[in-house]
Amino acid sequence: MVGGGGRLRGRRPGELVVDRPPLDPRGAAQAAAELHAYCLDTVQDPVETGDTMVRSTMWSLWWD
Repeated sequence: MVGGGGRLRGRRPGELVVDRPPLDPRGAAQAAAELHAYCLDTVQDPVETGDTMVRSTMWSLWWD
């Protein structure tokens, strides 16, 4: 449950469409921490990454 229950659907490799993105910075930081566990290269700082995820319906992931 990314972002407090958000549903993720893959569109293209590395892109996720988020039906219900986090609406506040705290929820976004939590979602970023969950993404860090899944994809280490995407999230270096959960708070900073979370700031870009608030209300965003498209998230990008990458693996090096």
